[in-house]
Amino acid sequence: MNGGKVTGSVLCQADFTVDKEGYYVLRFTSAEATWQEFLLANVRLITMPSKAAYWRQQLNETVEAVKPTYDEAATDNMYNGDTKTAFANAIAKAQAGGFTSGPQIQAVIDELNALNEKMRARIDNIDNYDINLLEAQSVINELDAKYLNSPLVKEAQSIIDKYAKIEPQTLSDEELATAATDLTSAAGLVKDAQNVIDYLAYGVNKAADTAEKLGVDAADVAKGREATVDDRSLADALNIKAGLALYQKLAAKEDLSSISTKIYDTNVVDEDFDETDPESVATHDEYGHPLMASGVDFTGLIQNPNFYTTSTDASQVDFKGWTLETLKKYNEAGELVSEGLCQDDHSCIF
Repeated sequence: MNGGKVTGSVLCQADFTVDKEGYYVLRFTSAEATWQEFLLANVRLITMPSKAAYWRQQLNETVEAVKPTYDEAATDNMYNGDTKTAFANAIAKAQAGGFTSGPQIQAVIDELNALNEKMRARIDNIDNYDINLLEAQSVINELDAKYLNSPLVKEAQSIIDKYAKIEPQTLSDEELATAATDLTSAAGLVKDAQNVIDYLAYGVNKAADTAEKLGVDAADVAKGREATVDDRSLADALNIKAGLALYQKLAAKEDLSSISTKIYDTNVVDEDFDETDPESVATHDEYGHPLMASGVDFTGLIQNPNFYTTSTDASQVDFKGWTLETLKKYNEAGELVSEGLCQDDHSCIF
């Protein structure tokens, strides 16, 4: 189950006669003595004065159970359609009576329950139609301009534009369900596009971050920020300018602490850490983790820094459209010793 909705439930009925007064236990089990499970609900023990009275009660209870959904649909013409008409006719037929057998009544009960589900879905899909449209469009509206030319974003916008021109009440139940799925997927396409671009341009964006910290011209930094692919020529240009700026700062003996990235060993807590000691504070984070490394972040020097694998099995590596460069290991004489994936705890870069 895991919180999911139960579907495909089946009504099970057993008629029996109690021969004498006493205490009785209802016991349920699966038919076979194997590892099986079932979900049991709505168990009822009914005294049946007559078959006719029993079926009349079953039908009346079903009508009462589905009526709230129909009454809600009846309040607004927006919910009009074949389902609403069929629902009204089924309720009227049930209330008119005139059935001559239990199976006939069971068929009407099944029809009412099925139409109740369809009507409920139609009401919900119509009510959520504009909400889904607005939410999908808002995801696009919140994007930076550089993402808008992505094919995935354009596909999402075309889906939104399509349904924006349609009044939901003109759609069939099936078309409404498709619209709900399409609009939800449109928002997903936009997020996918953003994730893909962020991964592809991560190296260039990191180069822009470092260049900005080191005081490289804002116009050059902006070009790096607008990258949507792994533009190595742009990244290289930014890295060169950032490197020159760093050399100048080092030559001038400037304090680089404000632009340095610090990495702490979060697996260790120094028992001697003293938050009142300036030297201790300078070499630990606020939790007492010791400083492992400190320096200017030049991740932008790495091509595709977010595309790597630690797998040693080539069959497990599948980045469609990307070429895997295996690692080669040489001895001191320059001879190739081995070639493969991820040797000596290193990662393979794409």
